[in-house]
Amino acid sequence: MEANLEAFLTGCSKVSKEIVSWAEGAMRLQLSSYLTNHMPPLDYVTSVRGIVVNGDTVLVVHYPNGLSILPGGRREKDEEIEETLRRELLEETGWEVGDIRLLGFQHYNHLTPKPAGYRYPYPDFLQLVYVTKALRSVSEVRQENGTDLECWFCPINEADKLTLSAGELAFLSAIS
Repeated sequence: MEANLEAFLTGCSKVSKEIVSWAEGAMRLQLSSYLTNHMPPLDYVTSVRGIVVNGDTVLVVHYPNGLSILPGGRREKDEEIEETLRRELLEETGWEVGDIRLLGFQHYNHLTPKPAGYRYPYPDFLQLVYVTKALRSVSEVRQENGTDLECWFCPINEADKLTLSAGELAFLSAIS
């Protein structure tokens, strides 16, 4: 791990740690989730995620691999963080959002060799996590990339009964 990322992480509060697999198990990563309102070094940020709340409910997205309360996606070159968040949430969920507040981030550390052609920071990268307020549904602009993503609002006090990752549960707890 590079010194600037290591120094930043030592000042943050880790709330969960787990092992995840991507690419049908070809990539194993250690995932640590942190609660903080401090922006990490942007050179490591590859994606932006958002918890979308509407009153006392939270938006749940059904992806092909399971449920999540952290929709979002990759930053485009030279795109501002908030612009990425708004675009990704609109594309994936059909919701315009406001009242955006940094909640923390997820730190991924590769446990397997660097894949050929991998173009993201390696072995460590970050995904920012925000909490946002649902403003307006604009479902006609959703980009589903060939997958029909089902989304619905679930009462926050019942969302912990869903099959969510340890990090998602920690973020959910922080907004409750």
